[in-house]
Amino acid sequence: MSIASRVGVGFSVVVMFALNVAGCSKSSPTAPPAPTRQVAALVVDSSGARIAGTGVYAARLDAQEFTVVGTDTAGVAHFALHDGSWCLSTAPVHDPLLVAASVGQVAQRPAGSVDSVLFRLVARPQSIGKGTITLPGVSAEDGTVVVVVEFPAATVTLVDGSYVLAPLAPGVWTGIAAHSGYQAKQFPIVVPAPGDTITAGLSFSLVPAGVAGPAALKR
Repeated sequence: MSIASRVGVGFSVVVMFALNVAGCSKSSPTAPPAPTRQVAALVVDSSGARIAGTGVYAARLDAQEFTVVGTDTAGVAHFALHDGSWCLSTAPVHDPLLVAASVGQVAQRPAGSVDSVLFRLVARPQSIGKGTITLPGVSAEDGTVVVVVEFPAATVTLVDGSYVLAPLAPGVWTGIAAHSGYQAKQFPIVVPAPGDTITAGLSFSLVPAGVAGPAALKR
């Protein structure tokens, strides 16, 4: 998938999240919908206790689909999702903030087995990412949008180019940095453990639009 496509996926996660929170939705006439499969997400804390009444985000990584469902009294959120690669993540819960995220494949099961998928999300203290994004040729380096592709986490750089990105769950995630007049950059966000402050690989410069460079390559 190209960087431009992944920017679209990342922004759609954030935008669709905002629409869901606002109670808005959009629809348009399409062909009959593709079949869906039953997906359950069990949310627990580090002791194994189930967490009821929290939101679970489902973001499809190979298409622009996003939905939010709350956990029931048993700590389970129930979805009907199309086949594809999905990231399921929790809304931050408790204080300090606890988060979880997991990527998996939704697909048809072998004949004779239950056609459903289970994600187990263990909510742990959030990590945060800190970095600086510089913009060649300008004095004020604010306004770069930084998003996580897999789940709703986004921020905007300050005038010195610095930013703080949260909440982050343990794992290896995909970041996108985008600013008008510059090539969007895809970069890895490596979160080794819960409750960390991550800085490695989160500071860089964007390449001006029209200038050849690594950021222009498709991933």
